[in-house]
Amino acid sequence: MRAFDFLRVGSIRSQVELVVMLRTIDPKVLEVALRIVEIQRAAYAIEADLIGFGGIPQLVETEGEVRELGQMTWMGAFLDDLLVGLVAWEKNGDKVEIDRLAVDPAFARQGFGRRLVQAVPSSGTTIVSTGEENHPAVSLYLSEGFERTGSLEVAPTVMVAQFRRSN
Repeated sequence: MRAFDFLRVGSIRSQVELVVMLRTIDPKVLEVALRIVEIQRAAYAIEADLIGFGGIPQLVETEGEVRELGQMTWMGAFLDDLLVGLVAWEKNGDKVEIDRLAVDPAFARQGFGRRLVQAVPSSGTTIVSTGEENHPAVSLYLSEGFERTGSLEVAPTVMVAQFRRSN
């Protein structure tokens, strides 16, 4: 993947085309960590409503905790200088685990999540999980070549769907 990747997305709010840039982000930078927290809390609040579970760790993760997650690789989707979405993953040998994917709800359903998933390295095996009742995320992963491998109960009556893609 190139250092900068561009995607043209039609804006829902107007007929103007927006240029989206994907680039690595550093959660150790205070302003970046604060924006990550803001996006995560808004996005995961929607997932919490969908799955009926408010115990998603990213809902309460602080900027300080995010800043300590520098061992993961982070990619952000930007409109001009505004971070609108993010994905973070860890690579261990030939296995990549997507730890989180979040898009600011004000920019949801415009292809940012898909583009971020596509930016994750595609060598070996990639795994990811999401709330079983989070149908938009489940559909995204299935459409990007992931196969459902199982479910895990993370709390009473709360199931997480697990996915895998061999690249």
